[in-house]
Amino acid sequence: MSPLHAFIDIAKALSEKPMSFWSSEEQKNFLLEVSQALDRLKKVLEKKKMEETEAYQKLVKLESLMEGSFKDEYSFIQTLEGLVGFYNKAPTNSETRELVLDLGKEISAAKKRILEFRLALTFLKESGKNKNEEQKRLEDLKRLSEVGFGYVLEYTLQVLLEFTRVSEDEKNKLLKEGLTVEAGNLPAYLPLEKSFRNELCLKVFDPELKKNLLAVFYDFEEVLTGEDISKIAPALKEFDLSLLEIFKQKGIKDFKALFYAPFGKELTIDQLILEVKKIIF
Repeated sequence: MSPLHAFIDIAKALSEKPMSFWSSEEQKNFLLEVSQALDRLKKVLEKKKMEETEAYQKLVKLESLMEGSFKDEYSFIQTLEGLVGFYNKAPTNSETRELVLDLGKEISAAKKRILEFRLALTFLKESGKNKNEEQKRLEDLKRLSEVGFGYVLEYTLQVLLEFTRVSEDEKNKLLKEGLTVEAGNLPAYLPLEKSFRNELCLKVFDPELKKNLLAVFYDFEEVLTGEDISKIAPALKEFDLSLLEIFKQKGIKDFKALFYAPFGKELTIDQLILEVKKIIF
């Protein structure tokens, strides 16, 4: 197997979510795969006495960036992108060219995700400079209430309820195109997914709250992007319950629907959790 396969795997992983949100076993496997690929490439260059080349130095840098907790994802992706440049200059067969093209696409997606994440956190840090901890806490609660309920959960709870009523084809349509139901027009879920995550998770000040919210989203997205549609409805139920539990732990007690009201216009969060738990597929 070409070392490029290892680079494609880790670039794809980084395009989906930060390495810290992959399981310990997944992280270990990714890093081992890349480490072995780098070692193979270094040995090829060492055999040709090319240790002083820029390509060799990039391999060394990639190795150093993988040490410790692998926090500098952007530098890793940038360095990997530079290594791709050497592949583009070297004479290669059609299979290798195809792999290099695939790697370039995954690197672009990873850079975009990492930069969006970094810019959001930078903006949040700037906006919080003149706020004390209590002001930040209150703004986080406001975001959970207004965005968490009014933007994310109202919609996803309605989708969850519809998943108990519609056919498999209609589930697919709801995810990809949108669906008109008794409660009104439900826009497609997939185009909203990233907006839901970013508007809720990346705009809360509390680092632990942000981490917990992101973990819930990434867990659901892993199922959502899979091929087994039968797993999506149970995963959405778990997603909604997990968000509700986080909101409850933060002191939010009531839910008041503004548009979609799958379980009623006004409920306590405990009542809403019980209603969601009753859902069976």
